Amino acid sequence: TDIYMSAALEFIHAATLLHDDVIDKGTIRRGQKSINENWNNKFSVLLGDFMFSKSFQLMTQGKSLKAMEHLSEVSSKISEGEFLQLSNENNVTLKSSEYIKIISLKTAELFGAAMKVPAILTGKKNEEIVNLYKLGINFGIIFQIIDDTLDYFGDKKTGKEIGKDFMEGKVTLPIIILLKKVSKLDAIKIKKLFTKNKRNQNDLSLILSQFKKNEIKRDCLNYAKKYQIKSEIILNKYDNKQSGLFKDLLVSSIQRKN
Repeated sequence: TDIYMSAALEFIHAATLLHDDVIDKGTIRRGQKSINENWNNKFSVLLGDFMFSKSFQLMTQGKSLKAMEHLSEVSSKISEGEFLQLSNENNVTLKSSEYIKIISLKTAELFGAAMKVPAILTGKKNEEIVNLYKLGINFGIIFQIIDDTLDYFGDKKTGKEIGKDFMEGKVTLPIIILLKKVSKLDAIKIKKLFTKNKRNQNDLSLILSQFKKNEIKRDCLNYAKKYQIKSEIILNKYDNKQSGLFKDLLVSSIQRKN
């Protein structure tokens, strides 16, 4: 049962990445050419659809109605997150709370399910299921905050295209924090960049210099650390090897460079 359910989760994950690259016109995935770049968008969408349907097939073999309910719920939440993100493209008035809602649906719910479903399958008490779900959600939020931060501060050697989110007009946490810190005049200049049909390298250079001046990287990491602290409060209830490893994982996730 656990193998079927974990495979279903990974199929959902892979399907979302395939569809993601089509929506975002992504050409690089984990340092290599994406499927849509190697073949085409139609191929990528169909393969993603196949993986989604395959995941539901695997779920039924898991023979747990409760676990199946949660996994199917995750699929709709991910789509909801994608819709929310799409409708907020170029939205320079996006609040940090709205950003967290988007990434919670788009990314963190999958992590939440990965932690919650094994607890359901092993018949854990409801309190423990909720705790593990929260840990997954917090970890997913940390992962996405760091991912969005690395979009501006990552290393080109890792296969990440610096400023890709900016070029696409995505307003993520670094931009949200920056707009709160700069003067009204600078804020107007930055907001204007997002009204353009296309942004260029000069625009990106301006943003990167503003980030450096206002120590935005540090602020983003501190924002992620709030979720690390929330997670550690839960993990302190479990004094075992696994909780210790999870604490280490939280630290390395915030410190990751790619």
